[in-house]
Amino acid sequence: MLILILVLGIAGIGYAQHPDKVRQELERTDDIISQARTIVEPSNNSEAQLLLNQAREIQQTAWEGYHRKRYRWSYSRTLAARQRAREAMELITVDPQRIEAEIERTNELMSQLQPQITRIDDPQIADLWKTVQTEQNAALNYLHTRRWRWALRFTMAARNHIYEITGKLGRFQSRGKIQHELDRTDLILQRVSGPVAASHNFRAQEMFSRAGEWQVQAKNRFRSRMYLVTLKLTFAARELAMRAWQLVTQTPDSALVSSALEETEHLIVQWEERVNQQQDAQIKEMLDLAIKQQNAARELYRQGDLNAALKQTNQARQMLYRIVELLNLAEPPAGKN
Repeated sequence: MLILILVLGIAGIGYAQHPDKVRQELERTDDIISQARTIVEPSNNSEAQLLLNQAREIQQTAWEGYHRKRYRWSYSRTLAARQRAREAMELITVDPQRIEAEIERTNELMSQLQPQITRIDDPQIADLWKTVQTEQNAALNYLHTRRWRWALRFTMAARNHIYEITGKLGRFQSRGKIQHELDRTDLILQRVSGPVAASHNFRAQEMFSRAGEWQVQAKNRFRSRMYLVTLKLTFAARELAMRAWQLVTQTPDSALVSSALEETEHLIVQWEERVNQQQDAQIKEMLDLAIKQQNAARELYRQGDLNAALKQTNQARQMLYRIVELLNLAEPPAGKN
């Protein structure tokens, strides 16, 4: 903000060196003062009238400076007059209670966010939080001096930065979930390694080896904070390991189908809450369909139809993989949080 003020100040100095442009600004202020008169004078608000009178007096000195070719001085005076006129109008047109309510709402959001901020050690979030605090303090200062428009502007700026922080915190939560998925794939690989190795089935062993390579790549991408690619690779590794297991089993047995059902159930439990927080109706419909397929698979398993149960839960799990990818499409660039 300081940089912006300096840039605008430098631009204003250059602008004030052109008589025609300064005259345009003077005329613009005349129009704003005229507009303010139509609002303030019928209101019988003494405080607003005092500000309007000050605006007219300052504008008169601005014109006098212009006629004496003191253009920079004239330019600064007309901006001051314009500010007084706007403040006079704000006293009439702006609802102070509404501004106070907006500032209080920002305070509530800050209070809710504070505990999460203190638990996370991230420089970018820390800098954003300092910005939020600075903007909200500015809003409070403007509120106390009855500069309503600026108070509203700064508290809304603080709130926008709060929403930005919330999005970044969501990514930290997703990071924990993605780590959990990596760990889950490791467990599957450990479970499948024994049956595949004992089978002497070259194709299954080759599939299992490739699954291990993909899992290594997934962990490398995770360390680079490429979370969407991480998910795709670890899910692909998990599915390939399950297919290798199914290949050596030939006819699905209870252990295989039970493990497949367990993996699908894990994804539902792990990601259902996150889906329900979304506004995207399509993702929610996909989750409902996956849950229905999983319920059907469990019923088929209870009835002893292992082939049909395995097919249903595999379809549900594939849909859940897609849902999780959609939830994590907005991944941060590599090397950043």
